Amino acid sequence: METKIDFTHETLIMATREEIKNYYLELRRDFETKSPIFQYNKDRAHNSVVLRLMLDTSTSIKMYCGQLSVMRKGFYEHIKNEDEVLADELQSKLKESFEHFITKDNSKLIIILETYKDEYLKDLIYGDDFKRGLKNGKIELLKLNDKLTFKQQLYHFSLSDIMIVRIEQDKEQHSAVCSLNQKDIYDSVNNVFNKIEAIAEKAIC
Repeated sequence: METKIDFTHETLIMATREEIKNYYLELRRDFETKSPIFQYNKDRAHNSVVLRLMLDTSTSIKMYCGQLSVMRKGFYEHIKNEDEVLADELQSKLKESFEHFITKDNSKLIIILETYKDEYLKDLIYGDDFKRGLKNGKIELLKLNDKLTFKQQLYHFSLSDIMIVRIEQDKEQHSAVCSLNQKDIYDSVNNVFNKIEAIAEKAIC
């Protein structure tokens, strides 16, 4: 049976530092206990936390995104407008998680960009580690051709090999749904990624 995801949900106010800390701990606990979880979250802070969980627990991550936003310094400048300490903590923890992920022997990160621009790589919080990943093949950066107009209707999403899935409702506000330990949702999203990957092009020649 095909899984249908309902994206209608009331938006929330940006979470506090304590709420974000607990959000990661709760996700980590649910992941480790194999609890099937499906929940909504609204803002950039939650986006960063879900990616951090993927980096901390996975060896393979796939992403379809617009501008590598969650990996760039400008993303955290938006959070600083509401909570500077939270923005610094999120950026620091994500950078640390990425550094650990990219040193794993069998780690792989495949990113398909809706549209590619060189500027996306200029303010990455990972800096040299991301560039080294591109060179040694641990990171694969792809893009969709601009002639593929249907891509504008695709939700951005990410998924990991241990069934963590994040699907955005809103590309600008970064509201999303997060699924843990639900094979039907994972298989459905992974199938979409594989179809997109089949028509994607290398972003950097």
